[in-house]
Amino acid sequence: MTVAEREGRIVGLSRLAFEADGAGGTTAEILLLFVEPGLLRAGVGRALFAAMEEEAGRRGAARIAAGADPGAEGFYRRVGMVRVGEEPSGSIPGRLLPRLEKPLRG
Repeated sequence: MTVAEREGRIVGLSRLAFEADGAGGTTAEILLLFVEPGLLRAGVGRALFAAMEEEAGRRGAARIAAGADPGAEGFYRRVGMVRVGEEPSGSIPGRLLPRLEKPLRG
């Protein structure tokens, strides 16, 4: 888990999991990316994403991926992810979430 702080206060969190992708590679799955609502568009999310992308690359992942809240899809697109489909929400039955991925250079 990565923690973003400002002036000694936690303002964001991120967490990755690494999964075999079935094609002989690894996917870095974003399990958590949270930014304090008052600091949206202040660079905290970009910094956390950059740290996750760096860790994923260091650990040899072929891609970074997320099932995102629809409200966060714009952010993920701005950091270079593309929508590759939809997946069921783990918390709201019947709800579909955008599935986004970004290939990583090896």
